[in-house]
Amino acid sequence: MQQNGQVAKNMSRSLKFPRILADENVKKKLVIHFLSSGCDIVYEEKGLKNSALINFAKKDKRVLLTNDHDFLNDSLYPPEKYEGIIVLHVHPPYLFKQIEALENLFSLHAPEKITGKLFIVGEEGEIEKN
Repeated sequence: MQQNGQVAKNMSRSLKFPRILADENVKKKLVIHFLSSGCDIVYEEKGLKNSALINFAKKDKRVLLTNDHDFLNDSLYPPEKYEGIIVLHVHPPYLFKQIEALENLFSLHAPEKITGKLFIVGEEGEIEKN
C-alpha cells in the first residue's frame, strides 16, 4: 500500500505542466515538489517589482505562480497578454493543500489551456477569471 505522499508523487509524474515562474512568495518546498515531479519551474528570488516579474514571465514564456492578489487586477495585468497567471488562494496555506490544489488544476487543464488565462486556485478547486 502506498503512502499519501507517494500517491501524490506518482500523480504528479503523470501530469503535464506548463512552464512556470514561481514568485518569491511561493513556498520553496512547493517549487521543489514540482521540480522533482518533472515540472519546468523556476523560482524568483526577492526583489523584483510586480511589473518586472510578470514581464520576465512573459519574455520567458512562463505561467506566473503567485500568492500576490495584486495579479488579480486584470486592468493592470490582463491575462490575455501573458502566458497565464495562477494565484494561490489556499487557506490555511499548508503545503499539501497547495500541492493538491495545483495538481487538480493541472489534471483538468492542459498547459495550452492555461495560456492567456487567470486562475484563482483554492482548496475547493479553481476559478478561471477571464
